[in-house]
Amino acid sequence: MKVLAIALFCAALSFSGARAEEGWVQMSDGVRVHFVDQGEGVAVVLLHGMTGSAASNYGETGAINALARSHRVIAIDFRGHGRSDKPTHAEAYRPDRLVEDVLAVLDDRKVQRAHFVGYSIGGWTVRRLVSAAPRRVLSVVLGGDGVFDGGWRALGSEDAKGDDTSPPPAASHLWDPKADRPAYKAFGEGVSRPATYSDRPPFEAPVLQILGQFDYPNTMSKLLKRQVSDYRLVVLPGRTHLTALADPGFTQAILRFIDDDDPVR
Repeated sequence: MKVLAIALFCAALSFSGARAEEGWVQMSDGVRVHFVDQGEGVAVVLLHGMTGSAASNYGETGAINALARSHRVIAIDFRGHGRSDKPTHAEAYRPDRLVEDVLAVLDDRKVQRAHFVGYSIGGWTVRRLVSAAPRRVLSVVLGGDGVFDGGWRALGSEDAKGDDTSPPPAASHLWDPKADRPAYKAFGEGVSRPATYSDRPPFEAPVLQILGQFDYPNTMSKLLKRQVSDYRLVVLPGRTHLTALADPGFTQAILRFIDDDDPVR
């Protein structure tokens, strides 16, 4: 894939005091994908959920700063989201394209291997990335990933929303389904198209799944438990698909997991 890094600049130091940069990588179809690159050490790639962004899912929740204290964090805005370009035709959002975008950003940042964290559609993309480039994967964290087994309509259903009676404050900023409706519509249609990379890969790397207690449905956890030799599950009490990301326990679980699976430095 022909990749051109553009508009890369050093940002002010973040609250965590870690090195921070952001920029865009231009893909072969002309779409520019935005990323934040913060911290030093073993890389952790963060992929957000549909109608979210790197900033809303991982910035406002404190995950980027927390992880960047000990790791190099690369948080990517999917095309159609956040500060990335937002094409309005479905072909731009084929599943393979999302995987290729992530790998292109990593190539641009000269990252060979990383821990991969994906929430919802982000987790779905991570699974396909494991199929496409297994040697680049140190470990996998799948958050709220089971919802896609129930189809796209489940994402906005009452079952997906659940009944979190006391959501964390940051939960109100996680999702914005009205922000870019034409792009979101094209995204939803595009990711439903056939793909080369399987979303049921053979996992060789350790896998952590993090679910809200009321997430829907969570059949993926049963499949992973059968297929993955090093599989771990964390359930966040009282949380739903739409609120689990904002729970402090979400980031804490990631930190414990990736520390266990970091290469010897």
